[in-house]
Amino acid sequence: MGRFITEEYAKANDQKITQIVSTLYPVLLFVGSLILLVGIVASYMIEGFINIDPDRSLDGKIMLVLLTFQFSINLIATPFTLGFIVRQKYVLMSMIGIVTSLLRIAILFFLLFNISTRVLWVVVAAVGSDCIGIIALVIISKKLVPALIFNIKEIKWPLLKRITIFGGWNLLFQLSARIRMGADVLILNNFGSSLDVANFHLGSMPFRQIESFSATAKRPLMPQLTAMYSTKKYETLGSVYLRGGRYALWVSLALAIPIIIFSRELVILWVGERFMSAHIVMVLLLSNFPLIYGNEMFPPIAFASENLRPLAIRAFLVQLVNLALTIYLVGYKGMGAVGAALSTFLVMTLIYPYVTTSIGLKMVNVSFNEWVKKTLLPGWVPGISGLIVWLSMKIWLQPNTWIDLFKCWSVGTLVYSMILFKFCLQPQDIHDFNNLIKNIKRRFKPYSN
Repeated sequence: MGRFITEEYAKANDQKITQIVSTLYPVLLFVGSLILLVGIVASYMIEGFINIDPDRSLDGKIMLVLLTFQFSINLIATPFTLGFIVRQKYVLMSMIGIVTSLLRIAILFFLLFNISTRVLWVVVAAVGSDCIGIIALVIISKKLVPALIFNIKEIKWPLLKRITIFGGWNLLFQLSARIRMGADVLILNNFGSSLDVANFHLGSMPFRQIESFSATAKRPLMPQLTAMYSTKKYETLGSVYLRGGRYALWVSLALAIPIIIFSRELVILWVGERFMSAHIVMVLLLSNFPLIYGNEMFPPIAFASENLRPLAIRAFLVQLVNLALTIYLVGYKGMGAVGAALSTFLVMTLIYPYVTTSIGLKMVNVSFNEWVKKTLLPGWVPGISGLIVWLSMKIWLQPNTWIDLFKCWSVGTLVYSMILFKFCLQPQDIHDFNNLIKNIKRRFKPYSN
């Protein structure tokens, strides 16, 4: 929904924005009301599917209704809160979230200390503060984008089909990501041991944190990418694709390579030798970064250009292969956590880059040679240099304490940074870096006076 409103905002088409909101609002109102009705009905049958003390039955029913109400209100209000995303007011939105959290705590303390100590008040405080937060979001969002209003005369049902189709492909793509992130633990729970689950959880932690960081970093780019596409700045999209892949490689490899090299020492110092399989999981999950992060801008550009279908189909099929291979390696070969990680490594290294890179390049009209020259080579060179230094430091120092690891990491990171800034920055990268420094100085200037 936000993608289509951003597109029309970039075109200064307020009427189309109102049409999108007016078309979707009745659907969301119906779905939200239906969910609330289901929650109310379920609350009357709560004893049938939850083992609850009869004395707490009423509280349980009230909490279920309140939580359902909270979900429904959030869903119904969604179109009217998109002004923050369209105008990229993420800091303001986060500040409202912080104030809402503080209000939740204040309400909870008031209820606990002035009325009674009941679990019910936790939900009451959460729902009450969340509703106030939604009201604030709607009011401010509509000031940011006044066209975010409902007008029954502006309902255009053909729009619903277009948005629904796009939403379906987006849902399929998101489902493939959930399979990738969640299926391994479920399979290990069923076919492995608790130690396998623990090893995979520990070993996948760096991978999950880097992936989460990447997703957070890309989120503010979505409105800008959508605006570029809607205003037909296709050459700029190609430049963003190349630069974004380069930046993604620099950051991901700076984090992943030292973790790979010192994975064994990290696991021993962190949790002990009992979980040694975790370091193999780390190595396997992080080793595909040099291939997949060069194409990191493809999903957001596909989303911005309303062309998710080819990516969603390929990503979903790849994850089905990953799922089947994981079941085979874990369930039939008994490879445990290592088998789950090996499946992801094989699929994401041997299949995923080769079925997505070509369509990504085609989408932004960039040749393979240009991508190699402007993204892969400058993205890999600092990593190769750092790899040599980190390996040398490991052989020479043989780290067995956190201080030793820090020394090794520091020397390698210094060389990595020197090679990057000396040989790999493009003119546009230098311009971006200077702008970043200026923005940081501008933000902190008031505090220095």
